[in-house]
Amino acid sequence: MNSLPAILQSLGPTAARLERLRLRSVILYLFSVTLTLVGLAVGIYFTGMVHNDGTWQNFAYYGLIYTSPLLAVFAHFACFQLFFESYQRAFRQSLVPGLITGINPHLKLTPRNFISQNTFDNGYIQNIATIVSGFRGKNLVTGAMGKIPVQFCELRIHFKSSRDKVSAPVPFLFFQAKLPQAFPSHTYISHGSVGGSLGKVLAHSEKDLAASNKAMELDLSMVNFSDKELEKEFIVLGNNHDQTRKLLSGALLGRLRQIKRSYHRCFSVFCTGNDLYVTIITSYDLFKPPFFRPATAVPVLVSHLQEYYLDVAMFLEIGKLLSEHLKGEANSRNGAQQAS
Repeated sequence: MNSLPAILQSLGPTAARLERLRLRSVILYLFSVTLTLVGLAVGIYFTGMVHNDGTWQNFAYYGLIYTSPLLAVFAHFACFQLFFESYQRAFRQSLVPGLITGINPHLKLTPRNFISQNTFDNGYIQNIATIVSGFRGKNLVTGAMGKIPVQFCELRIHFKSSRDKVSAPVPFLFFQAKLPQAFPSHTYISHGSVGGSLGKVLAHSEKDLAASNKAMELDLSMVNFSDKELEKEFIVLGNNHDQTRKLLSGALLGRLRQIKRSYHRCFSVFCTGNDLYVTIITSYDLFKPPFFRPATAVPVLVSHLQEYYLDVAMFLEIGKLLSEHLKGEANSRNGAQQAS
Protein backbone atom coordinates (compact mmCIF):
# COMPACT_ATOMS: atom_id res chain seq x y z
CA MET A 1 0.00 0.00 0.00
CA ASN A 2 1.50 3.31 -1.10
CA SER A 3 1.73 6.31 1.22
CA LEU A 4 -0.66 9.22 0.69
CA PRO A 5 2.14 11.69 -0.32
CA ALA A 6 3.34 9.21 -2.96
CA ILE A 7 -0.20 8.82 -4.30
CA LEU A 8 -0.73 12.60 -4.41
CA GLN A 9 2.51 13.02 -6.32
CA SER A 10 1.47 10.41 -8.89
CA LEU A 11 -1.86 12.21 -9.30
CA GLY A 12 -0.16 15.55 -10.09
CA PRO A 13 -0.62 15.42 -13.93
CA THR A 14 -4.27 14.35 -13.55
CA ALA A 15 -4.89 17.17 -11.06
CA ALA A 16 -3.37 19.66 -13.53
CA ARG A 17 -5.82 18.55 -16.24
CA LEU A 18 -8.69 18.83 -13.79
CA GLU A 19 -7.59 22.33 -12.84
CA ARG A 20 -7.80 23.43 -16.49
CA LEU A 21 -11.32 22.00 -16.68
CA ARG A 22 -12.26 23.69 -13.40
CA LEU A 23 -11.01 27.10 -14.56
CA ARG A 24 -12.92 26.79 -17.82
CA SER A 25 -16.07 25.77 -15.94
CA VAL A 26 -15.71 28.67 -13.47
CA ILE A 27 -15.30 31.17 -16.33
CA LEU A 28 -18.41 29.84 -18.07
CA TYR A 29 -20.29 29.91 -14.79
CA LEU A 30 -19.31 33.54 -14.13
CA PHE A 31 -20.39 34.40 -17.67
CA SER A 32 -23.78 32.80 -16.93
CA VAL A 33 -23.99 34.86 -13.73
CA THR A 34 -23.40 38.01 -15.77
CA LEU A 35 -26.18 37.06 -18.17
CA THR A 36 -28.43 36.35 -15.20
CA LEU A 37 -27.82 39.80 -13.73
CA VAL A 38 -28.46 41.39 -17.14
CA GLY A 39 -31.70 39.42 -17.43
CA LEU A 40 -32.81 40.51 -13.99
CA ALA A 41 -31.97 44.15 -14.72
CA VAL A 42 -33.85 44.10 -18.05
CA GLY A 43 -36.86 42.43 -16.47
CA ILE A 44 -37.00 44.91 -13.60
CA TYR A 45 -36.52 47.88 -15.97
CA PHE A 46 -39.30 46.89 -18.36
CA THR A 47 -41.59 45.90 -15.50
CA GLY A 48 -41.32 49.49 -14.30
CA MET A 49 -42.12 50.74 -17.81
CA VAL A 50 -45.24 48.60 -17.93
CA HIS A 51 -46.52 50.04 -14.68
CA ASN A 52 -45.76 53.62 -15.84
CA ASP A 53 -47.14 53.26 -19.34
CA GLY A 54 -50.70 52.06 -19.58
CA THR A 55 -50.48 51.71 -23.39
CA TRP A 56 -48.83 48.30 -23.15
CA GLN A 57 -51.73 45.90 -23.18
CA ASN A 58 -50.26 42.90 -25.02
CA PHE A 59 -50.49 39.82 -22.80
CA ALA A 60 -47.39 38.24 -24.39
CA TYR A 61 -45.32 41.27 -23.41
CA TYR A 62 -46.60 41.08 -19.85
CA GLY A 63 -45.82 37.36 -19.62
CA LEU A 64 -42.30 37.75 -20.99
CA ILE A 65 -41.46 40.76 -18.83
CA TYR A 66 -42.75 39.33 -15.57
CA THR A 67 -41.23 35.89 -16.07
CA SER A 68 -37.81 37.04 -17.31
CA PRO A 69 -36.37 37.47 -13.77
CA LEU A 70 -37.56 33.99 -12.83
CA LEU A 71 -36.10 32.54 -16.03
CA ALA A 72 -32.81 34.30 -15.32
CA VAL A 73 -32.60 32.85 -11.80
CA PHE A 74 -33.48 29.38 -13.09
CA ALA A 75 -30.82 29.68 -15.80
CA HIS A 76 -28.27 30.67 -13.16
CA PHE A 77 -28.87 27.57 -11.05
CA ALA A 78 -29.05 25.33 -14.11
CA CYS A 79 -25.70 26.62 -15.38
CA PHE A 80 -24.06 26.15 -11.98
CA GLN A 81 -25.36 22.59 -11.77
CA LEU A 82 -24.22 21.86 -15.32
CA PHE A 83 -20.67 23.15 -14.86
CA PHE A 84 -20.24 21.77 -11.34
CA GLU A 85 -21.53 18.34 -12.39
CA SER A 86 -19.13 18.34 -15.34
CA TYR A 87 -16.18 19.06 -13.04
CA GLN A 88 -17.38 16.63 -10.38
CA ARG A 89 -17.78 13.86 -12.97
CA ALA A 90 -14.26 14.42 -14.27
CA PHE A 91 -12.91 14.40 -10.69
CA ARG A 92 -14.71 11.13 -9.98
CA GLN A 93 -13.68 9.43 -13.21
CA SER A 94 -10.01 10.43 -13.31
CA LEU A 95 -8.64 11.40 -9.90
CA VAL A 96 -10.51 8.99 -7.62
CA PRO A 97 -9.64 5.79 -9.53
CA GLY A 98 -6.00 6.86 -9.27
CA LEU A 99 -6.38 7.07 -5.49
CA ILE A 100 -7.99 3.62 -5.35
CA THR A 101 -5.30 1.93 -7.46
CA GLY A 102 -2.65 3.84 -5.52
CA ILE A 103 -3.95 2.29 -2.32
CA ASN A 104 -4.01 -1.15 -3.91
CA PRO A 105 -3.55 -1.90 -7.64
CA HIS A 106 -5.96 -4.85 -7.33
CA LEU A 107 -8.92 -2.63 -6.39
CA LYS A 108 -11.47 -1.41 -8.95
CA LEU A 109 -14.00 1.42 -8.61
CA THR A 110 -17.56 1.16 -10.01
CA PRO A 111 -19.15 4.58 -9.27
CA ARG A 112 -22.82 3.69 -9.76
CA ASN A 113 -22.85 0.40 -7.84
CA PHE A 114 -23.08 -0.35 -4.14
CA ILE A 115 -23.55 -3.33 -1.82
CA SER A 116 -27.01 -4.80 -1.24
CA GLN A 117 -29.13 -3.99 1.80
CA ASN A 118 -29.01 -7.67 2.72
CA THR A 119 -25.21 -7.49 2.97
CA PHE A 120 -25.50 -4.38 5.14
CA ASP A 121 -28.05 -6.07 7.40
CA ASN A 122 -25.72 -9.05 7.78
CA GLY A 123 -22.83 -6.86 8.90
CA TYR A 124 -24.39 -4.12 11.02
CA ILE A 125 -26.33 -4.26 14.28
CA GLN A 126 -28.72 -1.34 14.52
CA ASN A 127 -30.83 0.14 17.25
CA ILE A 128 -33.76 -2.16 18.02
CA ALA A 129 -36.10 0.86 17.93
CA THR A 130 -35.26 1.71 14.30
CA ILE A 131 -35.62 0.11 10.89
CA VAL A 132 -34.02 1.00 7.55
CA SER A 133 -36.50 3.07 5.53
CA GLY A 134 -34.20 4.28 2.76
CA PHE A 135 -31.09 2.68 1.34
CA ARG A 136 -28.88 4.32 -1.29
CA GLY A 137 -25.22 4.03 -2.16
CA LYS A 138 -22.49 4.60 -4.71
CA ASN A 139 -18.81 4.12 -5.50
CA LEU A 140 -18.43 0.39 -4.99
CA VAL A 141 -14.82 -0.76 -4.80
CA THR A 142 -14.08 -4.45 -5.32
CA GLY A 143 -10.87 -6.43 -5.47
CA ALA A 144 -8.49 -8.35 -3.26
CA MET A 145 -6.19 -7.70 -0.34
CA GLY A 146 -3.55 -10.30 -1.09
CA LYS A 147 -5.74 -13.37 -1.54
CA ILE A 148 -8.64 -11.98 0.49
CA PRO A 149 -11.65 -10.70 -1.52
CA VAL A 150 -12.85 -7.29 -0.33
CA GLN A 151 -15.56 -4.81 -1.25
CA PHE A 152 -16.58 -1.45 0.15
CA CYS A 153 -18.73 1.52 -0.79
CA GLU A 154 -20.41 4.70 0.40
CA LEU A 155 -23.95 4.40 1.76
CA ARG A 156 -26.67 6.91 2.66
CA ILE A 157 -29.25 5.29 4.91
CA HIS A 158 -32.49 6.64 6.36
CA PHE A 159 -33.61 5.08 9.63
CA LYS A 160 -37.22 5.07 10.76
CA SER A 161 -37.93 5.12 14.48
CA SER A 162 -40.75 3.38 16.32
CA ARG A 163 -42.49 6.76 16.38
CA ASP A 164 -42.51 6.81 12.57
CA LYS A 165 -39.93 9.58 12.45
CA VAL A 166 -37.51 9.28 9.53
CA SER A 167 -33.94 10.44 10.12
CA ALA A 168 -31.80 12.50 7.82
CA PRO A 169 -29.56 10.22 5.73
CA VAL A 170 -26.72 8.77 7.81
CA PRO A 171 -23.47 8.52 5.78
CA PHE A 172 -21.53 5.27 6.07
CA LEU A 173 -18.49 3.64 4.58
CA PHE A 174 -19.22 -0.07 4.62
CA PHE A 175 -16.52 -2.72 4.18
CA GLN A 176 -16.66 -6.48 3.77
CA ALA A 177 -13.82 -9.02 3.55
CA LYS A 178 -13.97 -12.78 3.06
CA LEU A 179 -11.22 -14.31 5.19
CA PRO A 180 -9.77 -17.77 4.40
CA GLN A 181 -10.25 -18.99 7.97
CA ALA A 182 -13.55 -18.80 9.83
CA PHE A 183 -13.88 -16.99 13.14
CA PRO A 184 -14.44 -19.43 16.02
CA SER A 185 -17.24 -17.22 17.40
CA HIS A 186 -19.38 -14.22 16.55
CA THR A 187 -17.85 -10.98 17.83
CA TYR A 188 -19.25 -7.46 17.49
CA ILE A 189 -17.19 -4.43 18.56
CA SER A 190 -18.84 -1.01 18.66
CA HIS A 191 -17.36 2.43 19.23
CA GLY A 192 -19.96 3.02 21.93
CA SER A 193 -22.34 5.95 22.12
CA VAL A 194 -22.72 8.43 19.28
CA GLY A 195 -23.21 12.10 20.11
CA GLY A 196 -25.29 14.78 18.45
CA SER A 197 -28.28 14.13 16.21
CA LEU A 198 -26.90 10.75 15.11
CA GLY A 199 -27.12 9.54 18.69
CA LYS A 200 -30.91 9.74 18.56
CA VAL A 201 -30.93 7.45 15.52
CA LEU A 202 -28.11 4.99 16.20
CA ALA A 203 -28.20 4.96 20.02
CA HIS A 204 -25.55 2.30 20.42
CA SER A 205 -25.78 1.66 24.11
CA GLU A 206 -25.16 -1.75 25.67
CA LYS A 207 -28.88 -2.26 26.16
CA ASP A 208 -29.75 -1.30 22.56
CA LEU A 209 -27.18 -3.63 21.03
CA ALA A 210 -27.82 -6.61 23.26
CA ALA A 211 -31.60 -6.35 22.67
CA SER A 212 -31.35 -6.09 18.87
CA ASN A 213 -32.78 -8.78 16.64
CA LYS A 214 -29.34 -9.65 15.26
CA ALA A 215 -27.87 -10.08 18.75
CA MET A 216 -30.77 -12.28 19.82
CA GLU A 217 -30.51 -14.36 16.65
CA LEU A 218 -26.77 -15.02 17.12
CA ASP A 219 -27.01 -15.34 20.93
CA LEU A 220 -24.73 -12.34 21.44
CA SER A 221 -24.31 -10.93 24.94
CA MET A 222 -22.08 -8.38 26.61
CA VAL A 223 -18.48 -9.48 27.13
CA ASN A 224 -16.80 -8.32 30.34
CA PHE A 225 -13.06 -7.63 30.54
CA SER A 226 -10.59 -7.25 33.38
CA ASP A 227 -9.44 -4.11 31.57
CA LYS A 228 -12.11 -1.62 32.66
CA GLU A 229 -10.74 1.05 30.32
CA LEU A 230 -11.58 -1.26 27.43
CA GLU A 231 -15.17 -1.54 28.64
CA LYS A 232 -15.38 2.27 28.72
CA GLU A 233 -13.99 2.64 25.20
CA PHE A 234 -15.89 -0.12 23.39
CA ILE A 235 -19.04 -2.16 23.62
CA VAL A 236 -18.20 -5.80 22.84
CA LEU A 237 -20.71 -8.56 22.17
CA GLY A 238 -19.96 -12.24 21.61
CA ASN A 239 -21.52 -15.67 21.72
CA ASN A 240 -18.29 -17.23 23.07
CA HIS A 241 -16.78 -14.83 25.57
CA ASP A 242 -13.46 -16.65 25.93
CA GLN A 243 -12.87 -16.59 22.17
CA THR A 244 -13.83 -12.92 22.00
CA ARG A 245 -11.40 -12.01 24.78
CA LYS A 246 -8.69 -13.97 23.01
CA LEU A 247 -9.42 -12.13 19.76
CA LEU A 248 -9.03 -8.77 21.51
CA SER A 249 -5.92 -9.67 23.47
CA GLY A 250 -3.45 -8.99 20.67
CA ALA A 251 -2.47 -6.22 18.26
CA LEU A 252 -6.07 -5.66 17.14
CA LEU A 253 -7.12 -4.06 20.41
CA GLY A 254 -4.19 -1.65 20.41
CA ARG A 255 -4.93 -0.64 16.83
CA LEU A 256 -8.64 -0.08 17.52
CA ARG A 257 -7.77 2.11 20.49
CA GLN A 258 -5.35 4.12 18.38
CA ILE A 259 -7.97 4.58 15.67
CA LYS A 260 -10.59 5.81 18.11
CA ARG A 261 -8.24 8.19 19.92
CA SER A 262 -6.32 9.53 16.93
CA TYR A 263 -8.90 9.67 14.14
CA HIS A 264 -12.08 10.09 16.22
CA ARG A 265 -13.86 7.57 14.04
CA CYS A 266 -17.26 6.17 14.98
CA PHE A 267 -17.08 2.59 13.76
CA SER A 268 -18.06 -1.02 14.38
CA VAL A 269 -16.32 -4.31 13.59
CA PHE A 270 -18.28 -7.53 13.15
CA CYS A 271 -16.57 -10.93 12.84
CA THR A 272 -18.85 -13.79 11.87
CA GLY A 273 -18.09 -16.98 9.96
CA ASN A 274 -15.55 -16.10 7.26
CA ASP A 275 -16.87 -12.54 7.01
CA LEU A 276 -15.34 -9.37 8.42
CA TYR A 277 -17.53 -6.27 8.33
CA VAL A 278 -16.33 -2.79 9.22
CA THR A 279 -18.80 0.11 9.30
CA ILE A 280 -17.60 3.71 9.63
CA ILE A 281 -19.81 6.76 10.08
CA THR A 282 -18.36 9.45 7.82
CA SER A 283 -18.67 13.22 7.65
CA TYR A 284 -17.44 13.89 4.11
CA ASP A 285 -18.16 13.23 0.47
CA LEU A 286 -15.02 12.36 -1.42
CA PHE A 287 -16.67 12.87 -4.78
CA LYS A 288 -17.79 16.49 -4.30
CA PRO A 289 -14.63 18.60 -4.58
CA PRO A 290 -14.77 22.39 -4.00
CA PHE A 291 -15.64 24.22 -7.21
CA PHE A 292 -13.92 27.51 -6.41
CA ARG A 293 -10.62 26.16 -5.06
CA PRO A 294 -7.75 24.93 -7.30
CA ALA A 295 -7.66 21.17 -7.89
CA THR A 296 -3.85 21.31 -7.97
CA ALA A 297 -3.57 22.78 -4.46
CA VAL A 298 -2.15 20.13 -2.15
CA PRO A 299 -4.36 21.18 0.84
CA VAL A 300 -7.47 20.66 -1.31
CA LEU A 301 -6.37 17.21 -2.46
CA VAL A 302 -5.31 16.19 1.03
CA SER A 303 -8.51 17.39 2.68
CA HIS A 304 -10.69 15.47 0.22
CA LEU A 305 -8.59 12.33 -0.12
CA GLN A 306 -6.96 11.89 3.27
CA GLU A 307 -10.04 10.85 5.24
CA TYR A 308 -11.02 8.29 2.62
CA TYR A 309 -7.43 7.03 2.47
CA LEU A 310 -7.29 6.67 6.27
CA ASP A 311 -10.62 4.84 6.39
CA VAL A 312 -9.63 2.38 3.67
CA ALA A 313 -6.20 1.90 5.25
CA MET A 314 -7.87 1.23 8.61
CA PHE A 315 -10.12 -1.45 7.11
CA LEU A 316 -7.26 -3.15 5.26
CA GLU A 317 -5.12 -3.13 8.40
CA ILE A 318 -7.89 -4.58 10.57
CA GLY A 319 -8.42 -7.27 7.93
CA LYS A 320 -4.72 -8.08 7.88
CA LEU A 321 -4.49 -8.26 11.69
CA LEU A 322 -7.50 -10.56 11.95
CA SER A 323 -6.31 -12.75 9.09
CA GLU A 324 -2.92 -13.15 10.78
CA HIS A 325 -4.64 -13.91 14.09
CA LEU A 326 -6.80 -16.64 12.52
CA LYS A 327 -3.82 -18.08 10.65
CA GLY A 328 -1.78 -18.18 13.87
CA GLU A 329 -4.63 -19.91 15.70
CA ALA A 330 -4.93 -22.49 12.91
CA ASN A 331 -1.18 -23.15 12.98
CA SER A 332 -1.29 -23.57 16.77
CA ARG A 333 -4.11 -26.08 16.51
CA ASN A 334 -2.33 -28.01 13.79
CA GLY A 335 0.88 -28.04 15.84
CA ALA A 336 -0.99 -29.31 18.90
CA GLN A 337 -2.63 -32.05 16.88
CA GLN A 338 0.67 -33.18 15.38
CA ALA A 339 2.33 -33.17 18.83
CA SER A 340 -0.42 -35.37 20.23
